[in-house]
Amino acid sequence: MAAHPPLSLQRALATRYRFVRGLAHGGMGAVYLAEDLKHRRPVAIKVLDPEIGSLMGPEWFLREIGIAARLSHPHIVPLFDSGAVDGLLYYVMPYVEGESLRERLKRETRLQPEQVLGFTREVGDALDHAHRQGLVHRDVKPENILLSNGHSLVADFGLARAIDSASSGLTRTGTAVGTPLYMSPEQVLGGVVDGRSDLYSLACVVYESMAGRPPFVADSLESILYKHCNEEPRPVSDLCADASDAVVQALQRALSKQAVDRFPSVRSFIDALEGREPARPTSGRPPRRIMLAVLPLQDLGGDADQEYFNDGMTDELIQQLARLGPKQLGVIARTSAMRYKKSTKSVIEIGRELGVDYVIEGSVRRSANQVRIGVQLVRVSDQTQIWGEAYHRTLADMLSLQSDIASQIARSLAVELLPPPTTPAPTSSPAAYEAYLKGRYYWHRRTPEALQQAITYFLKSIELDPSYARPHAGLADSYLLLASQLAVPDQAGLQIAQVEAKRAIELDPSLAEAHTSLAASLCECARDWTGAEAEFLKAIELDPGYAVAHHWYGRMLTCLGRFDEAEKQLERASGIDPFSASTLAATGELLLCQRDYGGAAERYRQALDLAPGSQLMRLMIGLAEAHRGRYAEALAQIDLALERGRTPVAVAQLAYACALSGRSDEARRVLRELERGEPVRADLIAAIYAALGDRDGAFRLLERAVAEPGYGMLDLKVGPRFDRLRDDPRYAKLLDRLGMQS
Repeated sequence: MAAHPPLSLQRALATRYRFVRGLAHGGMGAVYLAEDLKHRRPVAIKVLDPEIGSLMGPEWFLREIGIAARLSHPHIVPLFDSGAVDGLLYYVMPYVEGESLRERLKRETRLQPEQVLGFTREVGDALDHAHRQGLVHRDVKPENILLSNGHSLVADFGLARAIDSASSGLTRTGTAVGTPLYMSPEQVLGGVVDGRSDLYSLACVVYESMAGRPPFVADSLESILYKHCNEEPRPVSDLCADASDAVVQALQRALSKQAVDRFPSVRSFIDALEGREPARPTSGRPPRRIMLAVLPLQDLGGDADQEYFNDGMTDELIQQLARLGPKQLGVIARTSAMRYKKSTKSVIEIGRELGVDYVIEGSVRRSANQVRIGVQLVRVSDQTQIWGEAYHRTLADMLSLQSDIASQIARSLAVELLPPPTTPAPTSSPAAYEAYLKGRYYWHRRTPEALQQAITYFLKSIELDPSYARPHAGLADSYLLLASQLAVPDQAGLQIAQVEAKRAIELDPSLAEAHTSLAASLCECARDWTGAEAEFLKAIELDPGYAVAHHWYGRMLTCLGRFDEAEKQLERASGIDPFSASTLAATGELLLCQRDYGGAAERYRQALDLAPGSQLMRLMIGLAEAHRGRYAEALAQIDLALERGRTPVAVAQLAYACALSGRSDEARRVLRELERGEPVRADLIAAIYAALGDRDGAFRLLERAVAEPGYGMLDLKVGPRFDRLRDDPRYAKLLDRLGMQS
């Protein structure tokens, strides 16, 4: 029972509400029965815990919960009022007589399937309505399902949203948005959350209501969260003999680890539960892939100059493992694994955050041409070492050693290995291999200066062994990244990228990264969508665990308006590389093109959490907020980006946001600054003219932009920048020239 409400709150609301008694108290705050003095009706007032309130602040809370207040549905508890008093945040709902589903389950333990289907139908209808409005509950649980007069209502819509929006990923920093017994795997991992997360949580509630216990139970919070990400629940029929085959199969699909494998909507889930729509058959599906992470190998030599070698060994082992049995073994990508370099976190903490079953730990000591590598395979659930070995080899033996280690690990996990590729050995030159490792080390830093260093080492590797394919792919990747960071198109760099990618494929047709680089260059340089797609699909066929291929393919599909396919590719990239800021940003781009500006801003903020120094992420947040109509926030974000450098791209975004917000004089002043300064991509200037209403000026620059290589014009078909021009016949002609009209 809740204690008395704070006196300051009682006094502030005395003319509007009279508090009667406490109703409940939980982790989010306290609920009180009160009388609405104006309308003479009983209401429930929820007062948030001060610590939670401090995470948001009143302005953010009132704005976000106000969005949820606009929901109108017979099975959603409406919001009457909200406010803030002395730092205390509250909102007012109707008082619902009856009980929560939690109270019913405490009394009856389990319910008959027909009873469960009865309330699930109404709850599902409420959630489906909210999802169509772009709102996700994020905390579906028995406590938030109210049973009254034979009907069910969903409560607390908007509370978890307000907390999640304010904190952009509290799950990762220690305060999970959601309740552990009902959290979807993507909530546990701090990933992208949409309506399918609510679907998973509702499936947990349905399971518990029939079985008498949730699908995953354990003695500790960490173990519960681990099970959500890695273990399959017992069939509900094991615990509820009356559960029909339709219910069993529907729950099995709804509780899939990957959102893409669940039902597309809550309505489809309800139809499957009731037998109106068949659940996808699961008996013939392959078993869930084992998920593995290779943690950064520790340097036992203490030589900082050897960091490139240790990181390279980690990267090589990741790639070797990813190719062995991709249908049975999933390997976390380098970007996410490298976050744990010098980490003090336990294996179980890392396993939970990455959603993996096993981790590989190891160490490297190098002395001149001699290398000692120690490796152990550890099961996350109980931190048991499954296998371990120490190796003493020369540098020339490294490539064969990595293959041996990967094969031994796969055999220890009972993974059926693919036949070894019939391609030639990568290189017989230890010096060429070492130069390649140095190139990749600098490439992963991704600054313009580091990319120039990478190019130097890749060229050296090629000079030492011209038949070595991987440095050619490294060169292609370097020029592609450099081109994406420039304010002006780099025709020569993109052409070099295409030539080097083709050369790498000639030398080693099995190299997935080379096919991916060629696909990207075909997008940017030739706008050859068919050829690019063929190369992306070839790369994914060769290495389904190569996150970059899924990511870049997803971006191309977004630009072509194939949003459902793009979402699937980006989800796969995120599953392989869950802490990739660039993949989150690509998901933000997808949402931006779908005109979900709030969702896009949220993804860009999550990406900024992972890359705090990124000027680009600040600019993208500003772009999303500007299209959302939140101009003050947009300009504030762009100002923060400009603090990192008054680059032409950042200045162009400032002018564009000013034009969108109606500050035309300021936009024109900044535009004059741009046109007098360094060269900048034509599409960026065209967008400013379009926002100012100058169609002829916009089309004059778009004509130039169409001829420029790069990603600048790839959003022409679906992006929001040129929406004001779409009814002009000249726009359709531009799309035709880009091959985007069909």
